Amino acid sequence: MDEQDPIELDDATPMVLRPVPPGRRQLARAMAGDATNRVAEPPDASWWELVDPATPAELPPVAVALTYAASDGSVAVLALGARHPDASGEYAELLRVLVATLRSRSADRVTIRPTSAGLVGVVLAVGFTAVPDGEQAVRYLMAL
Repeated sequence: MDEQDPIELDDATPMVLRPVPPGRRQLARAMAGDATNRVAEPPDASWWELVDPATPAELPPVAVALTYAASDGSVAVLALGARHPDASGEYAELLRVLVATLRSRSADRVTIRPTSAGLVGVVLAVGFTAVPDGEQAVRYLMAL
C-alpha cells in the first residue's frame, strides 16, 4: 500500500493526534485551505495533526484541525483539512480523537461550523448536535 493512500476506518493502523510543530503550521494551513480564509486565526489558537506514527516525519498528516479554547471551557473547531478530498473517514477519526483529547484537558463543550454538506454528516455521526445560531446559521455542539 502506498504511504500516501487514504486511511480506512477498518485499517489496523493506530493514528496519533499531536500538536502541529511550528515548522509544519504552513502545511496545516494549506491542508485546511479555504476554511482558514473564512476565519481569523487567533494568536493563541492550536493546530492539531492526525498522523500515523510509523510514517516518516516529512510526510503530511492524514488530517488537521485548528481549535480555539475560550476561558469559559468551550473549544471551537475553526478549520479542518485533510490530505485527500474525499476524507470523511479521516475527519471522523480526527474529530473523535480531538474530542477525547479536549475532554482530557477539561473542556466542557466543543463547537464546530462545518464548511460543507459532507462535513455535516461526519459531525453528526461523531456525536455533535445541531444548534440554531442566529439567522439561518447552525453550529454543532458536543457537551463533554
